Amino acid sequence: MYKKLFFIGGLMLVFHNCKTIVVDSKNSTQTQRAVSLLHIGNQEDLLLESNYKNTAIVTTTKPIKVLVTSNSFTKQSYKAYFKANTLQNRGVTIKYDDSLEKKPTYLSITIANKVAVLDAFKEKQNHSLKEYLSLQNDARLITSISLAVDKFRLNKINQAEEVFITPFGLKSYALELYSEGKLDERVLFTETVIFAYNASGICWKENKKYQLEIVDLVDGSGCPSKTYKNANRAQKKINYFKL
Repeated sequence: MYKKLFFIGGLMLVFHNCKTIVVDSKNSTQTQRAVSLLHIGNQEDLLLESNYKNTAIVTTTKPIKVLVTSNSFTKQSYKAYFKANTLQNRGVTIKYDDSLEKKPTYLSITIANKVAVLDAFKEKQNHSLKEYLSLQNDARLITSISLAVDKFRLNKINQAEEVFITPFGLKSYALELYSEGKLDERVLFTETVIFAYNASGICWKENKKYQLEIVDLVDGSGCPSKTYKNANRAQKKINYFKL
């Protein structure tokens, strides 16, 4: 079992927290790596971002609804995109000029259905991952990303009535765009340039069967009452005389 957990540990994405940019009035962490929603990593400030390839990711068989917001590029966000685009090489060309009255735009994609993500941790394929995470007090889950995309896909995403992320390929996701209840378009994250993200902390609680569960995702440092960032604190001592 520990060999299996060690293997998953080797897949952990190391978040690099040196620089931030403001997206929707919130600080977001800049990245040059092609991270994505539901990727998992820790808060260690290690300089591995430029060459770290493997990541751990929560997998699910069900689509998860996301919220899409459109933002105008600033000098800072465009610089972050430009650096990411150089490394990711996705063929997405955005031209920016500070003198332009109408600036080009990028998108923020945020998990809207947090319950669906929590349910995904209960799925069989994530059991070993959850067990490993119970040993990591600083593990965080990417719940929001900022990305640039070509004009055609940008318009398609903005015009969609509903947007979901859905499993695509091997341990990867794609955006599915729906209008009038029908699938209109699918956009792969490999067709975009991801240059910033936000990550949420994981909160634990023990259920009535004395099993640890991930019960919340929080943007701040603290967990709600009677839930814990440290899985060990969530475990209760069992009084077998009362069973």
